[in-house]
Amino acid sequence: MDISIYNNPWRYAVTDNLIDSTLIDTIQKTFSAHDHQNHYYVDHPMCRESQQLLQKSEDKIFNNLNYWFSLFPQHRKFDHYEMLTYVSRQFAEHEYHVHDEDSRKSISFVTYIWPESGHGTSIHKTADKSNFFEIQWKVGRSFIFSGIAGKTWHSYKSGLTPRLTLNHFIVQKGTAIQFKPSQPGE
Repeated sequence: MDISIYNNPWRYAVTDNLIDSTLIDTIQKTFSAHDHQNHYYVDHPMCRESQQLLQKSEDKIFNNLNYWFSLFPQHRKFDHYEMLTYVSRQFAEHEYHVHDEDSRKSISFVTYIWPESGHGTSIHKTADKSNFFEIQWKVGRSFIFSGIAGKTWHSYKSGLTPRLTLNHFIVQKGTAIQFKPSQPGE
């Protein structure tokens, strides 16, 4: 896997081949026809093949924890870890505010799925919305980082069409992170 590591303004990685293209195609076909609400599809009844592909992507990440921890030595350390995976869809013209990462997440993997062109994740030096640069959106590109409180400021937005991402998180085992769908204007 080709992976590029960056350290400015904080450590993150970008790769275009973490997730199998067959899984990306399947997710695009499964979710592109859905309504234009924001959703976090944690237990979506995808076809059997999709579930197997999704499990392979989780295994590829989770079975290589030491590799990911070596890339991000400042990752949040817990006694035990587990994987949280979901497909996220933000409605058109939605902007999620500048934030740092949830303290229950050790390493975050966000893979851009749909549309063909869109807005990638914005990396901020501070919590100030105006001081940022953007990871270029490319279908299949994964943005990877380890959250550090008060430092790993980031945001994201969709363009004229909804934004679809596949999200994998290495989290503290037993963590029940709840996601509530946003409504337009939130």
